Amino acid sequence: MPLHDDVELLMQSVDREIGPEVHAAVDNVMTFLDEILFIEDGWLLPRGYMMDIGGDGAEHFLFPVSDLDVTNEEQKRQFIRDVTSGFLDELSAHVAAADPRRAVRFRFELGLPL
Repeated sequence: MPLHDDVELLMQSVDREIGPEVHAAVDNVMTFLDEILFIEDGWLLPRGYMMDIGGDGAEHFLFPVSDLDVTNEEQKRQFIRDVTSGFLDELSAHVAAADPRRAVRFRFELGLPL
């Protein structure tokens, strides 16, 4: 499934149960963000999301850490709410400040208006 279809599925899933297809869509979008975002964009991203360097030495896009007792399912549900309320547009603007060409790819891949 293309990423823009995953984003569309997330946009329609804010008030629905998170089934396997929605879990996969969140994972696909998160993987893309891992690939397109860099530490140079800033450690802290909009809405408390962040970049970090993992034990494997790779840079990773991370959910906000507000409560250690938050489950992965709750984090995914918050991510879906953020996607439906403009988070990807905010993140695109953040990327554009560092690299406008990369921001165009970001918007294109996720199906956001160019």
